[in-house]
Amino acid sequence: MEIDQRQIFATFDEGSAASLPELSLALLASQKSAWRQLRDGYAALEGRLERRIEEDELAVQLQCNPQRIVSTGAVMDPAVIRKRACFLCRPNLPREQQAILYQHRFLVLCNPFPIFAAHFTVAGVEHLPQALQGAWPSLLQLAGDFSPDFAVLYNGPLCGASAPDHLHFQAVPQAAIPVLKAGLRDRLKLREQGSVAVWKVKGGLGPALMVEGGNEQALVSFAERTLKAAERTLSRPGEPLINLFCLYREKKWQIVLFFRRQHRPAAYYRAGDGQVLVSPGAVDMGGLLILPRERDFLGLRVPLIREIIREVSLPEELIDEIAAAA
Repeated sequence: MEIDQRQIFATFDEGSAASLPELSLALLASQKSAWRQLRDGYAALEGRLERRIEEDELAVQLQCNPQRIVSTGAVMDPAVIRKRACFLCRPNLPREQQAILYQHRFLVLCNPFPIFAAHFTVAGVEHLPQALQGAWPSLLQLAGDFSPDFAVLYNGPLCGASAPDHLHFQAVPQAAIPVLKAGLRDRLKLREQGSVAVWKVKGGLGPALMVEGGNEQALVSFAERTLKAAERTLSRPGEPLINLFCLYREKKWQIVLFFRRQHRPAAYYRAGDGQVLVSPGAVDMGGLLILPRERDFLGLRVPLIREIIREVSLPEELIDEIAAAA
């Protein structure tokens, strides 16, 4: 499908003079002036409520963000998704929305429902399903080009992606994600294979694996084997339930993998006062719980947080098993 050049704010490829973060922040400034929905989204973000909960080894940041009800409350029924127009396809983008054409394969878009002071969606030019197979090289390239201040995240089609039918990533400030902000210091090396090291990482909503290396081909190969190991360990065919962050530091990529038991906790489906609208994606798994309703934000306590973690995360022994089998 031919790209409407009126949608393109700038193009980024190997010959670009400006960095991808510079272009993205320029796009954000321009879009705030020209696109009222985006401007209103960032104005709402300025009034957000935040608080931190800590007890023993548990440390979670909470954000009350009413506009995120669009994602948290998204209906994930495949039949509903098939019938609706894909909001990431170019013909369906808002008239005012512009993009950075990235390597002629992706569009860097300003997210109109931001969680952070700079929040971008990176959507495939073509309408392809949300899947990691075949997308690893693009993920690593994006992480390298968005470095050093941004991380690129991926939400699996069954655990956080509000557009499971369209391949997309998000770029978010590294310093805003608790598990990344501390420089991934709370980690334990599990194994090393050639140029790739595997670590167990804490600081998020449950344990995570981090695959680290500077050789792109070796890293992609090992990451793919890790997903296959998860498929065997969990006896679930296809891409496992997964959220991840990818960042580039000191000439190495770091891929932080959160393997999931399920997407939404039981509290999401409870009736009346027992309901808590929390639908964890990568940001939540990284230690920042997004709550659209103020009553949930104010009422959430440690026992329920622990219950949510148990329900959506894999136990540590399964994480160790996946790491050993990769």
